[in-house]
Amino acid sequence: MDEILKTLVDQVEGATGAAVGGVDGLLIEQYGAGVDLGDAVAEHANLLRNTRAAYTETLQTGDLREMMVVTEKMIGYTQPIGEEYFVLLLLEPVANLGKARLRSQDAARGLREMIGA
Repeated sequence: MDEILKTLVDQVEGATGAAVGGVDGLLIEQYGAGVDLGDAVAEHANLLRNTRAAYTETLQTGDLREMMVVTEKMIGYTQPIGEEYFVLLLLEPVANLGKARLRSQDAARGLREMIGA
């Protein structure tokens, strides 16, 4: 997992860290960022659960494929890995979002194979 996360951060300009989390809010693995990403994973897990409930169940729009939170100082991009896990990529506001989406999909695919999700 560490190598997949390292590759993700290294390949996306403006990426500061990446993590694999569970929808239960627990951090599984992280790379970079210089800080513990446990709080970020917990918050994004909550957002992911609520967004899935709102869109997938209530509005019946189909499976959630990605989620992005944009703030003044950071972007949090979430790519689900099956129903139970997700990859979170933290980015600077000037990051290359197209590459972030593409490389996060690659990372999610590799992680899905690794954990069997």
